Amino acid sequence: MAFCPPVLPKPNTGNAILIPSADLDALVSCFTTVIKLRTAKGRLGQLIITTQLTSSSNTVANLGVVGITQIAAVALNQTVMIILARVLGPGDFGLYAICLVFVNILTYVSAFGLDAAAIHRQTETEEAIETATFLRFAFSIVLSMALVILAPVIANVAGNDDLVNPLRVAGIAIIVAALGFETAIRLSKNLQFRSVSVVKATSIVVWSITALVLAYLGFRFWSLLLGFVAGVIASAIVLWLIRPWSIFHKIHRKIAREMLRYGAFSMGTGLLAMMVWNFDKLAVGAVLGSTALVGAYYIAFSYGTIIPNLFTGVVGTVMFPTFSRMQNDIAALRSRYLRSLKYLSYLSIPAGTGLAVISRPFVLKLLGSEWSDAVNPLIIMSSFGILSSLVSPAGSVFLATGNPHRMFRQTWVMAVPFFVLLIPAIFYWKLIGVALLFLATGLGSTVWVFLMVAEILDFSLLDEFRMFVSPIIASGVMAALCLGVGLLMGVTLLSLAVQVAVGILTYVVCLILLTKGDVINELKHLLASARK
Repeated sequence: MAFCPPVLPKPNTGNAILIPSADLDALVSCFTTVIKLRTAKGRLGQLIITTQLTSSSNTVANLGVVGITQIAAVALNQTVMIILARVLGPGDFGLYAICLVFVNILTYVSAFGLDAAAIHRQTETEEAIETATFLRFAFSIVLSMALVILAPVIANVAGNDDLVNPLRVAGIAIIVAALGFETAIRLSKNLQFRSVSVVKATSIVVWSITALVLAYLGFRFWSLLLGFVAGVIASAIVLWLIRPWSIFHKIHRKIAREMLRYGAFSMGTGLLAMMVWNFDKLAVGAVLGSTALVGAYYIAFSYGTIIPNLFTGVVGTVMFPTFSRMQNDIAALRSRYLRSLKYLSYLSIPAGTGLAVISRPFVLKLLGSEWSDAVNPLIIMSSFGILSSLVSPAGSVFLATGNPHRMFRQTWVMAVPFFVLLIPAIFYWKLIGVALLFLATGLGSTVWVFLMVAEILDFSLLDEFRMFVSPIIASGVMAALCLGVGLLMGVTLLSLAVQVAVGILTYVVCLILLTKGDVINELKHLLASARK
Protein backbone atom coordinates (compact mmCIF):
# COMPACT_ATOMS: atom_id res chain seq x y z
CA MET A 1 0.00 0.00 0.00
CA ALA A 2 0.99 3.58 -0.24
CA PHE A 3 2.82 4.75 2.84
CA CYS A 4 0.28 7.32 3.92
CA PRO A 5 -1.21 5.56 6.93
CA PRO A 6 -4.60 7.04 7.29
CA VAL A 7 -7.70 4.95 7.05
CA LEU A 8 -6.67 1.33 7.17
CA PRO A 9 -7.45 -0.97 4.25
CA LYS A 10 -11.15 -1.56 3.95
CA PRO A 11 -12.77 -4.94 3.54
CA ASN A 12 -13.67 -4.81 -0.09
CA THR A 13 -12.38 -6.02 -3.41
CA GLY A 14 -10.50 -2.87 -4.23
CA ASN A 15 -7.16 -1.48 -3.13
CA ALA A 16 -5.49 -4.60 -4.36
CA ILE A 17 -2.92 -5.41 -6.95
CA LEU A 18 -4.47 -4.84 -10.31
CA ILE A 19 -7.84 -5.86 -9.02
CA PRO A 20 -10.16 -3.39 -10.69
CA SER A 21 -10.59 -0.78 -8.03
CA ALA A 22 -13.89 -0.83 -6.18
CA ASP A 23 -13.20 1.10 -3.03
CA LEU A 24 -15.91 0.82 -0.42
CA ASP A 25 -16.86 4.45 -0.84
CA ALA A 26 -17.44 3.76 -4.52
CA LEU A 27 -19.31 0.55 -3.86
CA VAL A 28 -21.81 2.13 -1.54
CA SER A 29 -22.26 5.35 -3.47
CA CYS A 30 -25.87 5.62 -4.56
CA PHE A 31 -26.62 1.92 -4.67
CA THR A 32 -27.65 -1.09 -2.64
CA THR A 33 -26.58 -4.62 -3.35
CA VAL A 34 -28.20 -7.93 -2.56
CA ILE A 35 -26.20 -11.11 -2.93
CA LYS A 36 -27.92 -14.44 -3.40
CA LEU A 37 -25.62 -17.31 -2.53
CA ARG A 38 -25.86 -20.79 -3.90
CA THR A 39 -25.51 -22.46 -0.56
CA ALA A 40 -25.29 -25.94 -2.00
CA LYS A 41 -22.01 -25.23 -3.72
CA GLY A 42 -21.01 -22.17 -1.74
CA ARG A 43 -20.58 -20.09 -4.86
CA LEU A 44 -21.66 -16.61 -5.65
CA GLY A 45 -24.92 -16.59 -7.48
CA GLN A 46 -26.61 -13.45 -8.63
CA LEU A 47 -25.72 -9.88 -7.92
CA ILE A 48 -28.72 -7.58 -7.90
CA ILE A 49 -28.07 -3.90 -7.79
CA THR A 50 -30.56 -1.15 -7.15
CA THR A 51 -29.51 2.42 -7.24
CA GLN A 52 -30.23 5.79 -5.78
CA LEU A 53 -29.45 7.98 -8.71
CA THR A 54 -27.40 11.12 -8.72
CA SER A 55 -27.02 13.55 -11.56
CA SER A 56 -23.93 13.69 -13.71
CA SER A 57 -23.11 17.14 -12.37
CA ASN A 58 -23.34 15.89 -8.78
CA THR A 59 -20.96 13.08 -9.66
CA VAL A 60 -18.42 15.55 -11.02
CA ALA A 61 -18.93 17.86 -8.05
CA ASN A 62 -18.31 14.97 -5.66
CA LEU A 63 -15.24 14.09 -7.69
CA GLY A 64 -13.97 17.63 -7.18
CA VAL A 65 -14.57 17.55 -3.42
CA VAL A 66 -12.91 14.18 -2.95
CA GLY A 67 -10.10 15.04 -5.36
CA ILE A 68 -9.12 18.39 -3.88
CA THR A 69 -9.19 17.06 -0.32
CA GLN A 70 -7.22 13.92 -1.03
CA ILE A 71 -4.68 15.55 -3.33
CA ALA A 72 -3.96 18.28 -0.77
CA ALA A 73 -3.55 15.77 2.04
CA VAL A 74 -1.35 13.45 -0.02
CA ALA A 75 0.77 16.39 -1.18
CA LEU A 76 1.49 17.22 2.46
CA ASN A 77 2.18 13.58 3.22
CA GLN A 78 4.64 13.25 0.33
CA THR A 79 6.50 16.37 1.40
CA VAL A 80 6.83 14.96 4.90
CA MET A 81 7.89 11.57 3.55
CA ILE A 82 10.75 13.13 1.61
CA ILE A 83 11.93 14.87 4.77
CA LEU A 84 11.58 11.65 6.79
CA ALA A 85 13.53 9.70 4.19
CA ARG A 86 16.43 12.12 4.65
CA VAL A 87 16.20 12.09 8.46
CA LEU A 88 15.66 8.34 8.87
CA GLY A 89 17.11 5.47 6.87
CA PRO A 90 16.04 2.46 4.79
CA GLY A 91 16.30 0.20 7.84
CA ASP A 92 13.73 2.27 9.73
CA PHE A 93 11.32 2.15 6.81
CA GLY A 94 11.94 -1.58 6.45
CA LEU A 95 10.80 -2.30 10.00
CA TYR A 96 7.81 -0.05 9.48
CA ALA A 97 6.87 -1.83 6.26
CA ILE A 98 7.00 -5.25 7.93
CA CYS A 99 4.77 -4.06 10.78
CA LEU A 100 2.27 -2.65 8.29
CA VAL A 101 2.03 -6.01 6.54
CA PHE A 102 0.54 -7.62 9.64
CA VAL A 103 -1.62 -4.64 10.54
CA ASN A 104 -3.04 -4.40 7.02
CA ILE A 105 -3.88 -8.07 6.72
CA LEU A 106 -5.31 -8.48 10.24
CA THR A 107 -7.37 -5.30 9.94
CA TYR A 108 -8.74 -6.57 6.66
CA VAL A 109 -9.63 -9.94 8.18
CA SER A 110 -11.19 -8.37 11.27
CA ALA A 111 -13.59 -6.41 9.08
CA PHE A 112 -14.72 -9.66 7.39
CA GLY A 113 -16.75 -7.79 4.80
CA LEU A 114 -19.15 -6.61 7.52
CA ASP A 115 -19.21 -2.99 6.37
CA ALA A 116 -20.26 -3.96 2.87
CA ALA A 117 -22.83 -6.39 4.31
CA ALA A 118 -24.31 -3.72 6.59
CA ILE A 119 -24.49 -1.03 3.93
CA HIS A 120 -25.94 -3.26 1.27
CA ARG A 121 -28.68 -4.69 3.47
CA GLN A 122 -32.15 -3.43 2.53
CA THR A 123 -34.11 -4.70 5.53
CA GLU A 124 -33.53 -4.38 9.28
CA THR A 125 -30.77 -1.92 8.55
CA GLU A 126 -30.34 -0.63 12.12
CA GLU A 127 -30.08 -4.16 13.47
CA ALA A 128 -27.57 -4.93 10.74
CA ILE A 129 -25.37 -1.94 11.63
CA GLU A 130 -25.51 -2.81 15.33
CA THR A 131 -24.62 -6.44 14.67
CA ALA A 132 -21.81 -5.56 12.27
CA THR A 133 -20.35 -3.07 14.75
CA PHE A 134 -20.34 -5.61 17.56
CA LEU A 135 -18.78 -8.34 15.42
CA ARG A 136 -16.16 -6.02 13.93
CA PHE A 137 -14.96 -4.91 17.35
CA ALA A 138 -14.96 -8.46 18.70
CA PHE A 139 -12.90 -9.72 15.77
CA SER A 140 -10.49 -6.80 16.19
CA ILE A 141 -9.92 -7.63 19.86
CA VAL A 142 -9.20 -11.28 19.10
CA LEU A 143 -6.80 -10.58 16.23
CA SER A 144 -5.04 -7.78 18.07
CA MET A 145 -4.45 -10.03 21.07
CA ALA A 146 -3.22 -12.76 18.73
CA LEU A 147 -0.67 -10.36 17.27
CA VAL A 148 0.50 -9.34 20.75
CA ILE A 149 0.91 -12.95 21.85
CA LEU A 150 2.52 -14.18 18.65
CA ALA A 151 4.84 -11.18 18.19
CA PRO A 152 7.93 -13.05 19.52
CA VAL A 153 7.21 -15.99 17.21
CA ILE A 154 6.80 -13.70 14.19
CA ALA A 155 10.00 -11.84 15.06
CA ASN A 156 11.87 -15.12 15.41
CA VAL A 157 10.64 -16.39 12.03
CA ALA A 158 11.57 -13.04 10.46
CA GLY A 159 14.98 -13.25 12.12
CA ASN A 160 14.65 -9.82 13.71
CA ASP A 161 14.04 -9.50 17.45
CA ASP A 162 13.52 -5.75 17.04
CA LEU A 163 10.04 -6.52 15.67
CA VAL A 164 8.53 -7.79 18.94
CA ASN A 165 7.52 -4.52 20.59
CA PRO A 166 6.63 -2.71 17.34
CA LEU A 167 4.24 -5.51 16.40
CA ARG A 168 2.58 -5.29 19.80
CA VAL A 169 2.16 -1.53 19.49
CA ALA A 170 0.87 -1.93 15.95
CA GLY A 171 -1.84 -4.20 17.32
CA ILE A 172 -3.38 -1.12 18.92
CA ALA A 173 -4.22 0.22 15.48
CA ILE A 174 -6.31 -2.86 14.70
CA ILE A 175 -8.59 -2.18 17.67
CA VAL A 176 -8.71 1.60 17.21
CA ALA A 177 -9.60 1.22 13.53
CA ALA A 178 -12.73 -0.67 14.60
CA LEU A 179 -13.97 2.06 16.97
CA GLY A 180 -15.34 4.39 14.32
CA PHE A 181 -16.83 1.57 12.29
CA GLU A 182 -20.45 2.47 13.05
CA THR A 183 -20.12 6.12 12.03
CA ALA A 184 -18.08 5.22 8.94
CA ILE A 185 -20.87 2.89 7.82
CA ARG A 186 -23.51 5.58 8.27
CA LEU A 187 -21.46 8.17 6.37
CA SER A 188 -21.05 5.81 3.44
CA LYS A 189 -24.69 4.78 3.52
CA ASN A 190 -25.79 8.44 3.48
CA LEU A 191 -23.36 9.35 0.70
CA GLN A 192 -21.54 11.95 2.80
CA PHE A 193 -18.46 12.25 0.61
CA ARG A 194 -17.25 15.43 2.21
CA SER A 195 -17.20 13.92 5.69
CA VAL A 196 -15.46 10.79 4.46
CA SER A 197 -12.81 12.94 2.77
CA VAL A 198 -12.31 14.99 5.93
CA VAL A 199 -11.74 11.81 7.95
CA LYS A 200 -9.14 10.53 5.51
CA ALA A 201 -7.39 13.87 5.17
CA THR A 202 -7.26 14.41 8.94
CA SER A 203 -5.65 11.02 9.43
CA ILE A 204 -3.00 11.78 6.81
CA VAL A 205 -2.23 15.20 8.30
CA VAL A 206 -1.98 13.85 11.87
CA TRP A 207 0.27 10.99 10.74
CA SER A 208 2.53 13.37 8.82
CA ILE A 209 2.93 15.90 11.62
CA THR A 210 3.36 13.31 14.37
CA ALA A 211 5.94 11.31 12.44
CA LEU A 212 7.91 14.42 11.49
CA VAL A 213 8.05 15.78 15.06
CA LEU A 214 9.04 12.41 16.54
CA ALA A 215 11.69 11.87 13.87
CA TYR A 216 13.38 15.16 14.73
CA LEU A 217 13.20 14.21 18.41
CA GLY A 218 15.25 11.12 17.63
CA PHE A 219 12.59 8.37 17.71
CA ARG A 220 13.87 6.85 14.45
CA PHE A 221 11.67 3.92 13.35
CA TRP A 222 9.20 4.58 16.14
CA SER A 223 8.33 7.96 14.64
CA LEU A 224 6.79 6.17 11.64
CA LEU A 225 4.87 3.60 13.66
CA LEU A 226 3.62 6.00 16.32
CA GLY A 227 2.64 8.44 13.61
CA PHE A 228 0.64 5.67 11.99
CA VAL A 229 -1.15 4.85 15.23
CA ALA A 230 -1.81 8.56 15.81
CA GLY A 231 -3.39 8.81 12.36
CA VAL A 232 -5.72 5.90 13.08
CA ILE A 233 -6.68 7.42 16.45
CA ALA A 234 -7.36 10.74 14.71
CA SER A 235 -9.77 8.98 12.34
CA ALA A 236 -11.69 7.51 15.27
CA ILE A 237 -11.89 10.90 17.00
CA VAL A 238 -13.11 12.74 13.89
CA LEU A 239 -15.72 10.05 13.29
CA TRP A 240 -16.89 10.52 16.90
CA LEU A 241 -17.16 14.28 16.38
CA ILE A 242 -19.19 13.77 13.23
CA ARG A 243 -21.49 11.27 14.91
CA PRO A 244 -20.81 9.63 18.30
CA TRP A 245 -20.23 5.92 17.84
CA SER A 246 -20.62 3.02 20.23
CA ILE A 247 -19.19 -0.48 20.32
CA PHE A 248 -21.78 -1.84 22.73
CA HIS A 249 -24.67 -3.14 20.71
CA LYS A 250 -26.97 -6.09 20.82
CA ILE A 251 -26.09 -8.84 18.38
CA HIS A 252 -28.92 -10.26 16.29
CA ARG A 253 -27.98 -13.86 15.64
CA LYS A 254 -30.03 -14.45 12.50
CA ILE A 255 -28.75 -11.24 10.93
CA ALA A 256 -25.22 -12.06 12.07
CA ARG A 257 -25.29 -15.40 10.23
CA GLU A 258 -26.53 -13.74 7.05
CA MET A 259 -23.93 -10.97 7.23
CA LEU A 260 -21.07 -13.35 7.95
CA ARG A 261 -22.07 -15.46 4.97
CA TYR A 262 -22.12 -12.35 2.79
CA GLY A 263 -18.87 -11.05 4.24
CA ALA A 264 -17.05 -14.35 3.78
CA PHE A 265 -17.19 -14.07 0.00
CA SER A 266 -16.34 -10.38 0.04
CA MET A 267 -13.33 -10.96 2.29
CA GLY A 268 -12.21 -14.09 0.50
CA THR A 269 -12.16 -12.32 -2.85
CA GLY A 270 -9.90 -9.56 -1.60
CA LEU A 271 -7.78 -11.47 0.92
CA LEU A 272 -5.71 -13.20 -1.73
CA ALA A 273 -4.99 -9.86 -3.37
CA MET A 274 -4.21 -8.35 0.03
CA MET A 275 -1.66 -11.12 0.54
CA VAL A 276 -0.06 -10.34 -2.82
CA TRP A 277 -0.04 -6.65 -1.97
CA ASN A 278 1.79 -7.25 1.31
CA PHE A 279 3.64 -10.58 1.21
CA ASP A 280 6.35 -9.24 -1.08
CA LYS A 281 7.83 -7.16 1.76
CA LEU A 282 8.08 -10.20 4.02
CA ALA A 283 9.62 -12.25 1.22
CA VAL A 284 12.25 -9.58 0.50
CA GLY A 285 13.22 -9.49 4.17
CA ALA A 286 13.30 -13.28 4.53
CA VAL A 287 15.31 -14.01 1.36
CA LEU A 288 17.70 -11.05 1.43
CA GLY A 289 17.93 -10.79 5.22
CA SER A 290 18.04 -7.00 5.24
CA THR A 291 15.46 -4.58 6.61
CA ALA A 292 17.30 -1.80 4.75
CA LEU A 293 16.50 -3.51 1.43
CA VAL A 294 12.89 -3.95 2.58
CA GLY A 295 12.81 -0.21 3.22
CA ALA A 296 14.28 0.60 -0.20
CA TYR A 297 11.77 -1.68 -1.89
CA TYR A 298 8.94 -0.20 0.16
CA ILE A 299 9.80 3.30 -0.99
CA ALA A 300 10.12 2.16 -4.62
CA PHE A 301 6.79 0.35 -4.51
CA SER A 302 5.00 3.18 -2.71
CA TYR A 303 6.20 5.99 -4.96
CA GLY A 304 5.79 3.86 -8.07
CA THR A 305 2.09 3.34 -7.44
CA ILE A 306 0.92 6.28 -5.35
CA ILE A 307 0.43 8.87 -8.10
CA PRO A 308 -1.64 6.68 -10.44
CA ASN A 309 -3.50 5.17 -7.50
CA LEU A 310 -4.37 8.62 -6.22
CA PHE A 311 -6.14 9.31 -9.50
CA THR A 312 -7.77 5.89 -9.31
CA GLY A 313 -9.07 6.46 -5.78
CA VAL A 314 -10.41 9.90 -6.53
CA VAL A 315 -12.22 8.83 -9.69
CA GLY A 316 -13.36 5.48 -8.32
CA THR A 317 -14.95 7.00 -5.25
CA VAL A 318 -17.68 8.70 -7.25
CA MET A 319 -17.74 6.97 -10.64
CA PHE A 320 -19.35 3.68 -9.62
CA PRO A 321 -22.85 5.19 -9.13
CA THR A 322 -22.79 6.31 -12.74
CA PHE A 323 -21.88 2.82 -13.92
CA SER A 324 -24.48 1.10 -11.76
CA ARG A 325 -27.14 3.52 -13.00
CA MET A 326 -26.43 2.38 -16.54
CA GLN A 327 -26.37 -1.35 -15.82
CA ASN A 328 -29.32 -2.00 -18.16
CA ASP A 329 -28.05 0.32 -20.88
CA ILE A 330 -24.95 -1.34 -22.27
CA ALA A 331 -24.39 1.36 -24.90
CA ALA A 332 -24.39 4.13 -22.29
CA LEU A 333 -22.23 2.12 -19.92
CA ARG A 334 -19.76 1.38 -22.69
CA SER A 335 -19.51 5.06 -23.56
CA ARG A 336 -19.00 6.13 -19.95
CA TYR A 337 -16.45 3.39 -19.30
CA LEU A 338 -14.35 4.38 -22.31
CA ARG A 339 -14.56 8.02 -21.30
CA SER A 340 -13.41 7.31 -17.74
CA LEU A 341 -10.61 5.15 -19.12
CA LYS A 342 -9.54 8.04 -21.35
CA TYR A 343 -9.48 10.51 -18.44
CA LEU A 344 -7.43 8.11 -16.33
CA SER A 345 -4.98 7.54 -19.18
CA TYR A 346 -4.52 11.31 -19.57
CA LEU A 347 -3.28 11.46 -15.98
CA SER A 348 -1.78 8.07 -15.14
CA ILE A 349 0.35 7.42 -18.22
CA PRO A 350 2.30 10.70 -18.02
CA ALA A 351 2.54 10.48 -14.23
CA GLY A 352 4.03 6.99 -14.32
CA THR A 353 6.24 7.74 -17.33
CA GLY A 354 7.52 10.95 -15.84
CA LEU A 355 8.30 9.31 -12.51
CA ALA A 356 10.28 6.59 -14.27
CA VAL A 357 12.32 9.21 -16.13
CA ILE A 358 13.18 11.27 -13.04
CA SER A 359 13.63 8.29 -10.69
CA ARG A 360 17.40 8.60 -10.44
CA PRO A 361 17.64 12.31 -9.51
CA PHE A 362 14.50 12.01 -7.40
CA VAL A 363 15.92 9.19 -5.28
CA LEU A 364 19.59 10.16 -5.15
CA LYS A 365 19.23 13.92 -4.72
CA LEU A 366 15.87 14.35 -3.03
CA LEU A 367 15.75 11.28 -0.76
CA GLY A 368 19.49 10.77 -0.39
CA SER A 369 22.23 8.50 -1.73
CA GLU A 370 21.55 5.82 0.90
CA TRP A 371 18.33 5.06 -1.00
CA SER A 372 20.18 4.11 -4.20
CA ASP A 373 18.81 0.54 -4.07
CA ALA A 374 15.34 1.99 -4.74
CA VAL A 375 16.21 3.59 -8.11
CA ASN A 376 15.83 0.68 -10.54
CA PRO A 377 12.81 -0.89 -8.77
CA LEU A 378 11.12 2.51 -8.82
CA ILE A 379 11.60 2.79 -12.60
CA ILE A 380 9.89 -0.57 -13.06
CA MET A 381 7.16 -0.03 -10.47
CA SER A 382 6.20 3.23 -12.17
CA SER A 383 5.05 1.18 -15.15
CA PHE A 384 3.15 -1.17 -12.87
CA GLY A 385 1.44 1.86 -11.34
CA ILE A 386 0.13 2.84 -14.77
CA LEU A 387 -1.38 -0.62 -15.28
CA SER A 388 -2.92 -0.57 -11.82
CA SER A 389 -4.64 2.69 -12.62
CA LEU A 390 -5.91 1.78 -16.07
CA VAL A 391 -7.71 -1.39 -14.98
CA SER A 392 -9.54 0.38 -12.15
CA PRO A 393 -12.75 1.33 -14.04
CA ALA A 394 -13.24 -2.33 -14.95
CA GLY A 395 -14.12 -3.18 -11.34
CA SER A 396 -17.15 -0.93 -11.45
CA VAL A 397 -18.20 -2.53 -14.74
CA PHE A 398 -17.96 -6.03 -13.26
CA LEU A 399 -20.08 -5.05 -10.27
CA ALA A 400 -22.62 -2.95 -12.14
CA THR A 401 -23.27 -5.72 -14.67
CA GLY A 402 -23.53 -8.49 -12.09
CA ASN A 403 -20.14 -10.08 -12.75
CA PRO A 404 -18.23 -9.84 -9.45
CA HIS A 405 -16.96 -13.40 -9.87
CA ARG A 406 -14.75 -12.16 -12.72
CA MET A 407 -12.86 -10.05 -10.19
CA PHE A 408 -12.17 -13.16 -8.13
CA ARG A 409 -10.90 -15.04 -11.18
CA GLN A 410 -8.74 -12.11 -12.17
CA THR A 411 -7.11 -12.19 -8.75
CA TRP A 412 -6.03 -15.76 -9.34
CA VAL A 413 -4.73 -14.90 -12.81
CA MET A 414 -2.15 -12.68 -11.17
CA ALA A 415 -1.70 -14.33 -7.76
CA VAL A 416 -0.78 -17.87 -8.84
CA PRO A 417 2.25 -17.03 -11.00
CA PHE A 418 3.22 -14.27 -8.58
CA PHE A 419 3.47 -16.56 -5.55
CA VAL A 420 5.14 -19.34 -7.54
CA LEU A 421 7.87 -17.08 -8.92
CA LEU A 422 8.30 -14.60 -6.04
CA ILE A 423 11.07 -16.36 -4.09
CA PRO A 424 13.14 -17.30 -7.18
CA ALA A 425 12.79 -13.73 -8.50
CA ILE A 426 14.11 -12.27 -5.24
CA PHE A 427 16.87 -14.87 -4.93
CA TYR A 428 18.29 -14.31 -8.42
CA TRP A 429 17.51 -10.64 -9.13
CA LYS A 430 16.77 -9.15 -5.69
CA LEU A 431 14.60 -6.00 -5.70
CA ILE A 432 14.61 -5.71 -9.47
CA GLY A 433 13.28 -9.26 -9.64
CA VAL A 434 10.25 -8.46 -7.48
CA ALA A 435 9.50 -5.33 -9.47
CA LEU A 436 9.75 -7.19 -12.79
CA LEU A 437 7.51 -9.95 -11.45
CA PHE A 438 4.88 -7.40 -10.49
CA LEU A 439 5.10 -5.81 -13.93
CA ALA A 440 4.93 -9.11 -15.83
CA THR A 441 2.03 -10.63 -13.88
CA GLY A 442 0.30 -7.26 -13.83
CA LEU A 443 0.57 -6.94 -17.60
CA GLY A 444 -0.98 -10.36 -18.12
CA SER A 445 -3.73 -9.56 -15.64
CA THR A 446 -4.44 -6.24 -17.35
CA VAL A 447 -4.87 -7.83 -20.77
CA TRP A 448 -7.24 -10.40 -19.23
CA VAL A 449 -9.32 -7.66 -17.60
CA PHE A 450 -9.54 -5.63 -20.80
CA LEU A 451 -10.69 -8.72 -22.71
CA MET A 452 -13.40 -9.44 -20.12
CA VAL A 453 -14.71 -5.87 -20.16
CA ALA A 454 -14.74 -5.83 -23.96
CA GLU A 455 -16.81 -9.02 -23.89
CA ILE A 456 -19.29 -7.68 -21.31
CA LEU A 457 -19.77 -4.30 -22.98
CA ASP A 458 -19.65 -5.69 -26.51
CA PHE A 459 -16.81 -3.76 -28.11
CA SER A 460 -13.41 -4.48 -29.57
CA LEU A 461 -10.24 -4.54 -27.52
CA LEU A 462 -8.90 -1.97 -29.97
CA ASP A 463 -11.53 0.48 -28.73
CA GLU A 464 -9.85 0.39 -25.32
CA PHE A 465 -6.36 0.73 -26.71
CA ARG A 466 -7.38 3.73 -28.82
CA MET A 467 -7.95 5.62 -25.57
CA PHE A 468 -4.22 5.31 -24.86
CA VAL A 469 -2.76 6.43 -28.18
CA SER A 470 -2.62 10.19 -27.55
CA PRO A 471 -1.33 10.06 -23.94
CA ILE A 472 1.26 7.41 -24.89
CA ILE A 473 2.63 9.50 -27.77
CA ALA A 474 2.60 12.69 -25.69
CA SER A 475 4.27 10.87 -22.78
CA GLY A 476 6.89 9.46 -25.16
CA VAL A 477 7.81 12.93 -26.42
CA MET A 478 7.85 14.18 -22.84
CA ALA A 479 10.13 11.35 -21.75
CA ALA A 480 12.56 11.94 -24.61
CA LEU A 481 12.93 15.64 -23.80
CA CYS A 482 13.26 14.98 -20.06
CA LEU A 483 15.94 12.36 -20.66
CA GLY A 484 17.77 14.86 -22.86
CA VAL A 485 17.66 17.45 -20.10
CA GLY A 486 18.94 14.88 -17.65
CA LEU A 487 21.88 13.94 -19.88
CA LEU A 488 22.81 17.59 -20.39
CA MET A 489 22.44 18.73 -16.76
CA GLY A 490 23.40 15.56 -14.90
CA VAL A 491 21.89 14.17 -11.71
CA THR A 492 21.19 17.32 -9.70
CA LEU A 493 18.28 18.95 -7.92
CA LEU A 494 18.23 21.69 -10.54
CA SER A 495 18.06 19.05 -13.26
CA LEU A 496 15.16 17.40 -11.46
CA ALA A 497 13.23 20.68 -11.26
CA VAL A 498 13.89 21.50 -14.93
CA GLN A 499 12.86 17.99 -16.02
CA VAL A 500 9.56 18.25 -14.13
CA ALA A 501 8.78 21.67 -15.63
CA VAL A 502 9.77 20.66 -19.17
CA GLY A 503 7.87 17.39 -18.82
CA ILE A 504 4.60 18.98 -17.75
CA LEU A 505 4.74 21.68 -20.41
CA THR A 506 5.69 19.23 -23.17
CA TYR A 507 2.99 16.74 -22.28
CA VAL A 508 0.21 19.34 -22.10
CA VAL A 509 1.16 20.90 -25.44
CA CYS A 510 1.50 17.53 -27.18
CA LEU A 511 -1.81 16.26 -25.80
CA ILE A 512 -3.63 19.37 -26.97
CA LEU A 513 -2.16 19.01 -30.44
CA LEU A 514 -2.84 15.28 -30.67
CA THR A 515 -6.45 15.64 -29.55
CA LYS A 516 -6.91 18.75 -31.71
CA GLY A 517 -8.02 20.73 -28.68
CA ASP A 518 -10.68 18.24 -27.57
CA VAL A 519 -8.97 17.77 -24.22
CA ILE A 520 -9.51 21.48 -23.45
CA ASN A 521 -13.20 21.26 -24.31
CA GLU A 522 -13.61 18.19 -22.14
CA LEU A 523 -11.89 19.93 -19.24
CA LYS A 524 -14.18 22.94 -19.60
CA HIS A 525 -17.20 20.61 -19.57
CA LEU A 526 -16.02 18.89 -16.40
CA LEU A 527 -15.36 22.20 -14.64
CA ALA A 528 -18.76 23.54 -15.69
CA SER A 529 -20.45 20.41 -14.34
CA ALA A 530 -18.57 20.68 -11.06
CA ARG A 531 -19.75 24.26 -10.53
CA LYS A 532 -23.43 23.34 -10.93
